[in-house]
Amino acid sequence: MFFWNNQNWDKQNREISMSPQRFQVVTLEEYIKIYNENSVNILSVRIIPPRIGSNNFGKILIEWKNPVYASFGEFEGSAFA
Repeated sequence: MFFWNNQNWDKQNREISMSPQRFQVVTLEEYIKIYNENSVNILSVRIIPPRIGSNNFGKILIEWKNPVYASFGEFEGSAFA
């Protein structure tokens, strides 16, 4: 059964709350993908070095020219600032 056939479905549940984000922290692989797709909208990039003892290569802090909209569900799994 699809969700729109469900009698308990409420119209308010279809709303997605979005918030404009000016900064985003990503991994190196994610940055390469973002740069290839949307390099025009990147204002600046800073490298966040890895912590001693960690097994990653650090993170990348992207500052966007125009804010990127992200849903509140995306905040839990990634690092928007």
